[in-house]
Amino acid sequence: MLVRCQPSLLNAAVPLQTVADGNCFFRAVSRAVYGYEEEHLALRFMCALEVGLNASSYDGTSPQRHQLLRQGLVVCPEYFKSKY
Repeated sequence: MLVRCQPSLLNAAVPLQTVADGNCFFRAVSRAVYGYEEEHLALRFMCALEVGLNASSYDGTSPQRHQLLRQGLVVCPEYFKSKY
């Protein structure tokens, strides 16, 4: 796909494959940050903590949501709080 759509990118970067287990985004970020994929679970956990601890920043209906999320480029669903 890169050869067909953006061949010049191959002059500056080498595409790498990650394990296709549903964690590919976090594996790719882990590889970019740490140089290996094994920190993908820690990154996923940190993202979950961020969203859980700062719910009003990510709730699509919250007036306190982050300014970048107000632009309409990212659709954020309503953040539901558990009754339990």
